[in-house]
Amino acid sequence: MHVHPNKIYFYLNRDLGLLYLSQLLIGAANSFVNLFIYIFLYKELLFPLWLVILLYASQPICYGLFLHFGFKFTFFFGIKKSFAIGALLNAIAITFLLFSENNHLLIIPFVIITTLYWLFLEPASSIDNVLFTQKKSRARQDSFFRAAGLSIKALIPLISGFLIVYFGFFIPFLIAIILSILASIPILFSKDKHDIGNNYSMKSNIKFYKNYKNKREFIAHIADGFKTGNIELFWPIFIFIFVPSYIALGAITTIVILVSIGLTLYFGQIIDKHGTKKILKISTYGETANWGLKAVLWTFSIVTSFHILFVSITHRITEIMLGLTMTKEIFNHADTKYIAEYTYLRKVARQIGTGFPLLFFALYAYFSTNPEQVIIISFIGMGIASLTFPFILISNKTKRKNSKKTF
Repeated sequence: MHVHPNKIYFYLNRDLGLLYLSQLLIGAANSFVNLFIYIFLYKELLFPLWLVILLYASQPICYGLFLHFGFKFTFFFGIKKSFAIGALLNAIAITFLLFSENNHLLIIPFVIITTLYWLFLEPASSIDNVLFTQKKSRARQDSFFRAAGLSIKALIPLISGFLIVYFGFFIPFLIAIILSILASIPILFSKDKHDIGNNYSMKSNIKFYKNYKNKREFIAHIADGFKTGNIELFWPIFIFIFVPSYIALGAITTIVILVSIGLTLYFGQIIDKHGTKKILKISTYGETANWGLKAVLWTFSIVTSFHILFVSITHRITEIMLGLTMTKEIFNHADTKYIAEYTYLRKVARQIGTGFPLLFFALYAYFSTNPEQVIIISFIGMGIASLTFPFILISNKTKRKNSKKTF
């Protein structure tokens, strides 16, 4: 029976639908808090910027160091149970964050449990995404999931901003806790793959890396990790410095998300039809230009809500193109019997890119008389790092080498 590619059931099978539902719920939960967490620490709890950076950096560093055990947990408990445990850990972590306003030491268990949340949920989520998607339509399936997620989460930053202003942080954090608990349920009804990771070990990781021909790809993953730190940590603080309003921050984010929905579906179709190479290169140059523009705005302090909105929208366009192309390439590279080893190495590379540059930035902020200057340094560094994203593409020469040798 012919299935029309524009129908929803083309994008989702039952297991993929259950996985996406759990991911949407956990994404919605985090949307209530992630945008505001480090502003909360910096502006409300009055942590110095170097400490805020250090707290953020400690999570990817510890995650990368213990990720091998995260995969072991995943294969021991099963993929779907690991995801469910991770979602519950997220609820516990946010609970500690909620009460840290009265006891700042509760930030320590928040950081530790957030790392455990990543260790349980991320490997399971990444492996299931590869297993439940189809190679020829991965960009469309990924874009459908992203667009659905954006549709659900679009108004959350604005709502959360209003709730913070009128009721404090308690209500949005409580909603995030409830949604995290709910996220643990749908995934339990999906099929579990018990033959994944039977031969996984640190030795197999090392062997896979030695035999993997496109090693420069991991430079792109390091850059992608660096970008994560900039977007999650520095960009919200940047906005809040110039537009110190939770409602304005939420409103800008909501507008950007609404603009993103149609573009995400459009580029998903284009990438599956025309391939990733050209779009990846265009989005790479767009990323570099956009981070440079952010640095210029900071340098000349010509930042209003309009400037931030304009830069946010243009950045989101290139980010959509980049994210969809990289995800398609990543899933295609991982779609082998070495899915665990590839995913492990990719994620370790990303944590290196996220965590270790931030240690330098924390040190700079500690000794600097103007610690917020570290943000412009990070933006410039990100503009340069963006140029490595095309390294994820496997050249024809590398393909020929790989065809001669199996792992």
